[in-house]
Amino acid sequence: MGHAPRRELLKASRTMATKHWDKRGSPMPVEITDFDPAAHLDDDEAIAAYLSDAFETQDVAFISDAIGVVARAKGMKQIAQEAGVSRESLYRALSSSGNPELGTVLKVLASMNIRISAQPGLKSA
Repeated sequence: MGHAPRRELLKASRTMATKHWDKRGSPMPVEITDFDPAAHLDDDEAIAAYLSDAFETQDVAFISDAIGVVARAKGMKQIAQEAGVSRESLYRALSSSGNPELGTVLKVLASMNIRISAQPGLKSA
């Protein structure tokens, strides 16, 4: 399966709306379908790109949720076992309202075979 562009995955919400128009050009009711970005994270490169883009946002809630999405893509139960935390705790910590400890995040990323690296920021003019 091919990858959707990573920016699209990053910005996609959990639901996608599709507008339809009737023959006269009038809007019809919006069709809403579920969207799960985890279903599109099917290899390590896609996962790394997704998480890199999430980290660039510097939004703690979004980053936490993105790590949770990747954990679901890889199998939450397995990730929790390898990280040494309960599955329920991991779901709570890696939600958009969670606030995981750095140690937990590092264990989870290591269990997903993800390495974090630091780079200098761009200097503003």
